[in-house]
Amino acid sequence: MRTYKGFEAIKRMKTNWITTVQETPMCWKIEGERVIADYLGKKESYQQINFFFENEFIDCRETIRKGELLYIENEKSEKFIAEYCKENEKEIKHGSWFWINGEEFSNNYGHFEKSTKLKIRKAEKSEKLLFERAKLFAIKGRKINEFRLGDVVERDNKLYKVAIVKGGSESQIVVGCVPINGGAICYYNSKDIEIQFFVEDMVVQQDEVIFN
Repeated sequence: MRTYKGFEAIKRMKTNWITTVQETPMCWKIEGERVIADYLGKKESYQQINFFFENEFIDCRETIRKGELLYIENEKSEKFIAEYCKENEKEIKHGSWFWINGEEFSNNYGHFEKSTKLKIRKAEKSEKLLFERAKLFAIKGRKINEFRLGDVVERDNKLYKVAIVKGGSESQIVVGCVPINGGAICYYNSKDIEIQFFVEDMVVQQDEVIFN
């Protein structure tokens, strides 16, 4: 983790909040021509410039609330999206998580050791959507984007029924879809269609399909 001291710390404060390497509740940033201190949400002017030459600083992490999604990357370049629970000096505890590299979703609680090199930030919108998509498939015991024959899917506001599933690698699965209202079969990458109904949730009664 990069540290700042002296002029580097002052330069960094022009664009980012920083805190001491001990990660105290106090953060500092330059706004206009003043150094502003933020202590648990309360801001005030802070003028002792020498302080920034006598101590080392790091970027101040955003306040994270329980249940928020984090993007975490470890030193092995393994990437995760995980629900934040709490943390202490040694570890970050999390709830449900999605291992992006392995396309694996789990509801089991766990933790990340702070002693390892971790890149941590709040999950972006696209990552939150990816987490929710993986969770939706996991509820049915499937991996993310694992479509099956008979699933009802949506693409460009049109409904289709999955008729063919083929492909080489897991990231290049091609799904053949027949329009519900009739028409020629269309082929899409599994990542580019949205599940509407899983086939196991549908019951056929007298040639009619009922969605549970």
